Amino acid sequence: MEKGKIKSVDELNQFNDISKITAETVRHYMDVVEKNLISIQKAKFANHTADNSYLERAQAMLTFARDNFNKGFFYTAHSCLKLAENYLDRCGD
Repeated sequence: MEKGKIKSVDELNQFNDISKITAETVRHYMDVVEKNLISIQKAKFANHTADNSYLERAQAMLTFARDNFNKGFFYTAHSCLKLAENYLDRCGD
């Protein structure tokens, strides 16, 4: 996917094959999103105000995903991570 492109609802909908969403896959996905967030925060364009807004939203979704994961709500956590990823995709061009 191109940077800055907004994902459609169909692209965000990961419930087409919910059997693939497990605690282990969500934990791994959480690690990937966190690493991407850190890497973007360190990048030069993270200083732009618009990007900071997206980074803050991504961080909030990552935190919400962790909270839901710890409660055992793996599908909700997975959805939060998809939203976080979408915000990260909007950073920069």
